[in-house]
Amino acid sequence: MREAEYCCQAHRDRCLEELRELRKRGVRVLIDGVEKPESGWSELFGVCDDGGFYMGDYILGKEEREEKEVLKEIRFDKVRQ
Repeated sequence: MREAEYCCQAHRDRCLEELRELRKRGVRVLIDGVEKPESGWSELFGVCDDGGFYMGDYILGKEEREEKEVLKEIRFDKVRQ
């Protein structure tokens, strides 16, 4: 995987911090269907050798005893151009 030129360090750091905060609140972060440790999140910010990149889907669900839906998971899957 090579780094995308448009993905600057400040943007990457901000995104990683947001993912950390969401995980602390109980939101699962999945990459290709697997809940990876934070050390594996850097692959989200590059372009794969085949030209693919990762896109996140935000999954909502209801908490027990709650009426409203909340963010439960972010599923990052590789997409190809």
